[in-house]
Order: sequence, then C-alpha cells, then structure tokens
Amino acid sequence: MNVRILREAGGLGDVICTLPVARAVKEKSPEAKVYYFCLEDYRDVIEHCPDVDLFVPVDMEGRRPRDQEPDAKAHAYLATENLSEDARKALGDGGFDQTIDLWCPAFRYEKEQGHNVARSRIESFCESAGVTPSDYLPRYVVTEKERAWARGWIEAQGFERRSVVGLQPFSLNNRRDWPVQNWIDLADILQKQGAAVLVFHSFFSKVKDIPGRRVTSLPLAQVAAILTECDCVVTPDSGLFHLSAAVGAPAVGLFGSTSAVQTAKHYPLHKVIWPKDAPREHKCNAPCMSFQWCGCEQKCHENGCEILAKIKVQEVLDMIAPMRQKAGVEREQKLQRTRKPRRKLVTAAEKVEVK
Repeated sequence: MNVRILREAGGLGDVICTLPVARAVKEKSPEAKVYYFCLEDYRDVIEHCPDVDLFVPVDMEGRRPRDQEPDAKAHAYLATENLSEDARKALGDGGFDQTIDLWCPAFRYEKEQGHNVARSRIESFCESAGVTPSDYLPRYVVTEKERAWARGWIEAQGFERRSVVGLQPFSLNNRRDWPVQNWIDLADILQKQGAAVLVFHSFFSKVKDIPGRRVTSLPLAQVAAILTECDCVVTPDSGLFHLSAAVGAPAVGLFGSTSAVQTAKHYPLHKVIWPKDAPREHKCNAPCMSFQWCGCEQKCHENGCEILAKIKVQEVLDMIAPMRQKAGVEREQKLQRTRKPRRKLVTAAEKVEVK
C-alpha cells in the first residue's frame, strides 16, 4: 500500500503538526509506504519522522494553491513519472493507493469556528485524513550522532555542565510576538542567574539586541539537536514550540491571539501563559486567530497582540524555574553515573589483617 501525504506549504509548526497523521497510517497499515510531499525547507523534519518512508520535495514556484484539488496535469510534481528515480523504484508499478491532502484543513476549520476553536491543528489534520493515532504527540527522532554534535557545540560555547535556556523571540509575524524589551530583560536575568542563553532565529539582525549566544542560520536538523540540550525553551506560538515538543524538550509558550489550550494540549512537557481575560483596552474575544472578522484590528497587526503584552517577565521566570531545577538534578545524576569510582586506599594495618 502506497500512501502520499500532501502538505505543499505552511510554516514549520504546521508541518510538525501533520506528523501524527503518518503515524496513524502506519499503525493502521504497518506494511504501508508513506511518501510525504513538502517544501525542501522542511526536508530535515520529514526525514527525521520515523513514520515517513520517503520525502518528496516540492518547489515553492508552481505549487498547488490552498484548497485546490490535487491534479497531476496542473501540477507536474504530482505526476508519478516526474518523481525521482528512487521514489519511482520504491513506488513500483502500482502508483499511489491513497492521497491524504493536508493543505489546509486546519486553516479552514479555524476560519469557520472563529472564537469557538475546540480542537488542535493536529486533531484537525487527523480528522481530515480520517485517522486516529495512538497519541497526538509529533515525533522527531534526533540521532545519537546528532546529539553528540549538539553536546560538542554547546561545550564549544563554554557552556559545559551549565543550565541552558533557549529563547525564540520572534515568530513569522508580530501578532504573536512578546514585546522585544521583555525578551531583553528575560535574557539578562537568566544570564545573571548563571544560565547560558541561546537565542534562536534565522536572522542575526532580528535578535542582535537580545543578550545570549545567537543561534542563526543553522539547518533544522542541528537546531533540533541543540534543543535536546536545553533545560527548557521559551517561545511564542511558533515553529520552535512544536519542534521542541517533537524532540522532547520542555517549553513555555507565550500566547495571545491563538488558543494556548488547543495548541499545547498534546504536549505533556510544555507549559503556557495566556492572559486572555486580563483587563485591556482592546475588548476582543480570545482566541481571534488573528482574523479580522474575529475582532483582530489593524493596530494588533502593527503593534502586536495586547494580550501578549500583559505577560510579565517574572511570570516566565517562575514558570521555567522548576524546569531548570529538574534538568539540573538530572544533569547531576548523569554526571555522577559517568564518574569513575575512586579506589579505596588500603592502610598498612589492613594489609596485615588481610594476610
């Protein structure tokens, strides 16, 4: 059985949220081969998913528009004869037995429901595919070799055996971003507490004012490996929030216009801060999902979500403190296990007694 999953666009978080669909397919039909069609940008994510057999790259130009039915005549990458030689060989002569179109049922659901969003994007993708996985947690497998590289990279920064906290200050748009001064203050306090701060972003210029070691322009596979070395990660509702869940790194999510309850419901290691009922000037109903028809005004797009601005730096510090403490205990226990036991010194009297 050959199954293709189509997700030709979207952000990192959405791609990660589709991974439980592949697991559900494998659980239902263990013999199935899963082919995942996606942008080249996300190759690392798909190839680290244990439930996908082959990644099929899609060019940004010429990709299928949202909500248009898959048509090999209109979009050549969907034609079997245009697949790579490896893909055609793996596919055999039978072609695809099933197509799962994930571009993009989650957006449609949120647009229809507005404030009344009652399921996560992961659930929306699974519902659309007609599958139910054994659990809804996405999985991205970091190899031992990649973990060793990440440990070496951390040590090369001078952070050996120290608490490491990852920060992702910016998402794809400022509607989901916490005020930048708060990130500066948070990073500064963490460093004064002795933590090593890693600031994640694709562009140095965006994060240059935030204290810490900038982690920019690295491949996603290396970013994922570094996340496994973090005691915790602090992010807005963005790709790194989902990626950290997939690799098993605890995170604190800062939410405003989107639903913290739904987004984090399947991430057991994650915590969220979402002051949706805090007094504020703009009397919108959260979540508005950044939709104008749900009350998200232009000034929210320009200045950021007012709900997010209500989150205090101390709240974030209080939330991550137990995560850092737990990681510190585990780090010390691991260190103790790797230490060689000291040889006992035998006194002259003991030597005589033994004789």
